[in-house]
Amino acid sequence: MAVDNNQNILEWNGANWSTQASIEGAGNAVSCPSPSFCAAVGIHMVPGNNGGVAYTWNGRSWSPPTYFPAITQAVSCASASFCMASTLNGFVTWNGSSWSSPTDSGPAASATIVSIACPSVLFCMAVSGITSSYATHFNGSTWSSPQYVDGNNVQAQGAGQDLLTSVSCPSESFCMAVDTSGNAFTWNGTSWSGPEDVDGSNAQQWVANPNNGEFGFFVSCSSSTFCMGVDDSGHILAWNGKYWSGPSDVDGTNSIDSISCPASSFCMAVDESGNALTFK
Repeated sequence: MAVDNNQNILEWNGANWSTQASIEGAGNAVSCPSPSFCAAVGIHMVPGNNGGVAYTWNGRSWSPPTYFPAITQAVSCASASFCMASTLNGFVTWNGSSWSSPTDSGPAASATIVSIACPSVLFCMAVSGITSSYATHFNGSTWSSPQYVDGNNVQAQGAGQDLLTSVSCPSESFCMAVDTSGNAFTWNGTSWSGPEDVDGSNAQQWVANPNNGEFGFFVSCSSSTFCMGVDDSGHILAWNGKYWSGPSDVDGTNSIDSISCPASSFCMAVDESGNALTFK
């Protein structure tokens, strides 16, 4: 499944894409742990006071909307019975039948959470990357204190800083996070290491224009030995467990805005012009 900024949800059946549904507001993120379950989140447009909205897919149809008082920005589902989403005032969880009310989780409940990865109900990693840059993890009940993992960016404020943009965790003992300058960071289950500059070609469009919504570098990992990264200049990079290779220009000058790799033998990426690219 993919979502666009025209409130369309699109479906890939293994051979072709089709417009699967048009759902109000669900244009920020989608997560599908299986073909029979997805969750999509986005903005509920209310004049003067935008809120959040979430939907779930049961393999046949999309649910009615669930509304939140603040914009929902990122979502990750470990299974059909557990999802975690961030809002501008906290986190909401899906328990298999309903969404919780937003929970203020102290310093982790920040309007700047841009990406979440939940490999299990007992572990999620979230990264912040709009006006500050940190990582925080969930242990099944509580969120940790923020950890500033980017040595080039200690509590950065405003444009021109290196800000985390994406995180992917195939397990509790391995995560990969990336930032606006093409640096990569790895989590070993206890602590973060990095930065490693792997994408010096990144155009850093966010720094040039902090309002254009393009953050530059995104990552997806199917295991600790396979990750793919994409940037806002049409490049793709690969991680083999030890080293990054690339970047390779696969999409001209288009910004590649998202990538998902359920296996080392298949990835799907989408760009700002509505094109999809596959790796297999």
